[in-house]
Amino acid sequence: MTGSWRGLVFANPKLEAPAIDRPGYVFCMLKLLHDALRRRDVYAVCSDKWADPRVQLIEPLLWVRERDTVLTALGLPADPAEHLADLADLPDGAFRQVGEGLAGNDAARISGGKLSPARLEAAPHPEGFAAIHDAVAGMLPRIDYPELILEVNARTGFLDAMPHISGSQAHRDDLDLSLAALLVAQSCNIGLTPVAKPGIAALAALITKRGLAARDQPW
Repeated sequence: MTGSWRGLVFANPKLEAPAIDRPGYVFCMLKLLHDALRRRDVYAVCSDKWADPRVQLIEPLLWVRERDTVLTALGLPADPAEHLADLADLPDGAFRQVGEGLAGNDAARISGGKLSPARLEAAPHPEGFAAIHDAVAGMLPRIDYPELILEVNARTGFLDAMPHISGSQAHRDDLDLSLAALLVAQSCNIGLTPVAKPGIAALAALITKRGLAARDQPW
């Protein structure tokens, strides 16, 4: 244990030597364990990411017997150096191919040592797009955003998937109206005042102290 960790663990002014600072020691060990895992000096059993990859290798005796069959099935040479050399040539060849094509490529350029792709232009609409677009737009009813939320909720009940964080179920019959108003206020960033309606109980509550607090409830 060296560096700043030694001071945190052994030099706590509230403790007398040789006592150590337990929280500091725990965090020091966690940091060292994480570093060891990343260096592959330590392996975690039953872990996909931190386990020893050698555990998944074929047993030596079984490998000697099945080597030719496995290599043939995978299309790999018996000498790994040959395969590794081929893999090493792949990125070099790809870089060279890209470099040779940059001079005549208007879609990319090197700027400040970085590859900068050109801005993509919008693809033209296919033939007949305008007619279909206008026909579909003509069939869609003009509806306000809040009404759209309520209609989708009536068909799907998606507002029921917004229970309180405590897990309790609300019993207000007009809760969907309040939630729809809150969605409009938050998604449009307009605040509660435009969606609050004094004549409607579910919306009038939004301008009361209780309603303002409900705005920040974790639904």
